[in-house]
Amino acid sequence: MNQQFEDAQRILTERLRWETKLRRWYQMRHDGLPRRDKTKPWQADLHSKTIDRAIRKSKPFWMGQLTAGDRLCNFTALKQQVQSQSDAAADYYDFITYHETDLIDEIDCAVDHMLLKGRGIIKSTVDPLDGYRIVDEAIDPMFLLMPKSANDFDDADEWIHVRQFTVASYRLLDARWDTTDETIQKIRGNADFQSLGIYKIEVELREGITHSSDSNEIIIFEHWVRTAGGHTIHTYSPHAPEIQLRKPYGNPFKWRKKESICFTSFQMESKEKGWYAPRGLGELLDVQEQKETYIENMWADGMRIANTRIFTSQKEIQNMANLRLDDGQFIGGGIESVNFSPPPVPYSEMLNYSKAVSEEIGQVPDAGITAADSKTGGKPITAAESNRIGALTQVGMGYSADLFRRRLAKLHRHRWGLICQFKERDFVYYSTGQLNTLPEQALHDSYLITPDGSPDGWNRQAKLQREVMLMNTFAQLPNSNPDYWVKRAMSAADGQAALQGFIPTGLKDQNEAEAQAMELLLLTAMPPYPAKVEPQQNQLVRIQTILQWLEAAHHLGKPMNPQAQQLIFQNLGQRMQILQQQNPAAHKAASQLMQQMEQALAQAPAAANPQTQIQPQPMTQTA
Repeated sequence: MNQQFEDAQRILTERLRWETKLRRWYQMRHDGLPRRDKTKPWQADLHSKTIDRAIRKSKPFWMGQLTAGDRLCNFTALKQQVQSQSDAAADYYDFITYHETDLIDEIDCAVDHMLLKGRGIIKSTVDPLDGYRIVDEAIDPMFLLMPKSANDFDDADEWIHVRQFTVASYRLLDARWDTTDETIQKIRGNADFQSLGIYKIEVELREGITHSSDSNEIIIFEHWVRTAGGHTIHTYSPHAPEIQLRKPYGNPFKWRKKESICFTSFQMESKEKGWYAPRGLGELLDVQEQKETYIENMWADGMRIANTRIFTSQKEIQNMANLRLDDGQFIGGGIESVNFSPPPVPYSEMLNYSKAVSEEIGQVPDAGITAADSKTGGKPITAAESNRIGALTQVGMGYSADLFRRRLAKLHRHRWGLICQFKERDFVYYSTGQLNTLPEQALHDSYLITPDGSPDGWNRQAKLQREVMLMNTFAQLPNSNPDYWVKRAMSAADGQAALQGFIPTGLKDQNEAEAQAMELLLLTAMPPYPAKVEPQQNQLVRIQTILQWLEAAHHLGKPMNPQAQQLIFQNLGQRMQILQQQNPAAHKAASQLMQQMEQALAQAPAAANPQTQIQPQPMTQTA
C-alpha cells in the first residue's frame, strides 16, 4: 500500500461524523426523515420541506451575485493601458464563459451544495484533448476529502478529490494514464467486496467514496500533496492503491508566475477556522424542519380523528354485533356522538410561527407569513415589524454576499489565468451586437479582477427603482455628470442593452446636429421636402444647428427659394413650441439666440445679390 493511501485513510477517519450529517441533510431535503412514533397504519407520515423551501428561495440571490452585473467581472489594468483594451478583455472573458464553458450551470450546482451543506466547490481546469477548453466542475463536498485542521485549499497540506468514471470514459483518458485492460479489471467496481483483494481498511466502507458495487464504475483518488515547489498530484484507486495510474505531476496552473489552485471553495458563513466549520441551511434548519413536520403530522392526525364518527351510550348495549351505525338509522338506547373540542392553539398559527422562525434563521423573508410570532394572535404583523425583519435580513445577506463575491473574484482570476496560459489562436468574440477581436496586447494577467454589480443587484426591480431615484436626484445638479447617472439607470434595466444603447451626451448632440443638417438639405432641395419634427429629438441642439446654418448661408449669399425659406422657418417655429413645453429655460435661451442672429443679419451685408439673401422672419412667426 502506498503512503498516500495511508494518509487517505486518516483523512477519511476525520470526516466520518461530518459525512453522516451530510447524508442526513440530503435525506431531510429530498425524502424527509421517517416518522418514529407511528404505531397505527392510518397515522400520517408527512414531510415539511423547510430546508428545500429555504434553498429554492435563496438561490436567485446567490446566482445574482454572478450574473446581475453588466458583465461577469470588471478588469482594471495594473499597468499603463487604454481603457478600451480592459473593456475588450472583460467582454472576451464574458463571451468565452457564456458560450464555451458550463460555468453558470456548475455555479448553480455549487451554490446548491453550499446552501445545503455549508460549502460549494468549483474546479476549473483545461481539457488538452479539446483545444485546452476551460472545464468547470461543481464538486459535491461528499467527494472532497479534506483534513479537519485545514481552513481552505490555500492552507491545506493535502486533500483528495474522489473522481468517478465509467469504464468507457476512463478508457478515453490520454496516454499519460494507465488504461490497460489488466488495470481496469483491478480498479473497476465489484459487488463481492471479499474478493477485491484490497488491503484491510480500519474505517467504514463508503459506497461511491472508497468502493463501488457497480462493475461499470471506477473510483479514482486525485490526491494533492503540498511540497516546497507547490503541489504534487498522486493518482490511484482505493480498490488497488498499489497501482500508479499516472505518474505524479505538479500543479500546472499559474497566475502571475505563481501557482494557482484550480479549486475554489464557497462557504455559507465564516465563524471559525476549520473546513467543516461553516453551517448550511441543512444544519441551521434541521430542528425547524423536524418541528414543522411534527406539527403537520399532528394536524393530519387530528383531522383524521376529528372526522371519524365516535359514539357513546348512556347505558350498556347488549349486542354490539348487530349495531351498524349507518346514516339515517334509528338506534334506541340513548346513543350520542362525541364532539371533539378544538386544540388550544390552532395548528395553522403554530405552523406559521414555526415558518417565520425558519425564514428568519435562513435570512429569507417570506411575504406570505401573516404572523411573525405568537404575540400577534394570528393577526398580520405591523409595518414596523416587517421593516425590522427586512432590514436585519438585508444586513445579514449583504455580509454573506461580500464573502461570496470575494471567492468569485478568486475564481474569475484563476479562469482568466487559464485563458492567458493556454492561449487561444482565435480572439474573435461577440459583444454589444457586433463581432470584435481582442487585441493581443490585452491578453495578460496584470489585471485587478472583481465581480461586477453589487450585492443587492440580484433584485432587478428594487435596483431599477433606486437607480431611477438617484438619476432624478443628481443628474440635474450643475456639478454632476448626467451621463453617469443615466447609464447606471439603463444598466439596472438591462445591462447588456445599456452597453450598446447608451450614447454619451456629446456624441448624441453631434448625431442630432448631423441629422438636422441632413434635414436642411431636404428643406432646401428642388423641390423642397418638408421634414417631420419629432418631440423626442433634442430641440435645443437642432435649433442651434438651424440658426448656425442660416447665419452661414446669409454670409455666403446663398440663393434661397422662398418656399424652402418658409419651410425652414416653419420647422424652426415648431421646434421652438415643443422646446417651450419641454424646457422653458432652454426656450428662453434659444429665443435670445434668435434675437441675436436677427440683429447680426440686419447689420452684416450679404456676399451675394441682396435679392437672394435670407430674410429673417419675425419672432412672432416662429415662437
